[in-house]
Amino acid sequence: METLVQEFLSGRAEEEIRQESLGELQRFVSSRREGSPPSPARLLDILLSTNTAVSRSIGGFAPDLRGRVRIHDLDSSQESLIEMANEYEKARSANDQDRAFDCRRAVLHSKKRLAFLLARPNLSEEKRREKMELQQWFRVWLEAPGLFEAWVDLRRRSTSK
Repeated sequence: METLVQEFLSGRAEEEIRQESLGELQRFVSSRREGSPPSPARLLDILLSTNTAVSRSIGGFAPDLRGRVRIHDLDSSQESLIEMANEYEKARSANDQDRAFDCRRAVLHSKKRLAFLLARPNLSEEKRREKMELQQWFRVWLEAPGLFEAWVDLRRRSTSK
């Protein structure tokens, strides 16, 4: 499906993907493959893996923030969430509400990807525990990004004992 999305994008100018164009993309992909049409959420996920401008009104956020919140392991997740908290605070200090919103949206997007991973039945028990811990981290970050770094440091020290 990623190839079809790229094909759709290659035939378009550098325009922002909005609700209407998301519908066009869904029809385009459906017309070229068998089965049920792809969900808008799946198409949005694919779009957010590109540098294509995607409207905030449908879940888009700044391309430079895409992929910066990692969910592979605890160490890289911690580092990326701390970086995103710093980016968020910098945006708030500059009164850049769009950028602050994009930071939150980037974390929410990774949280959704994490939920998708947790839904896999073949995920090992060890990985499942790690991903469930990450879910807690995302909740804390979204509630209090400025406190996340201190919280996660305490959390990791208390759980390593």
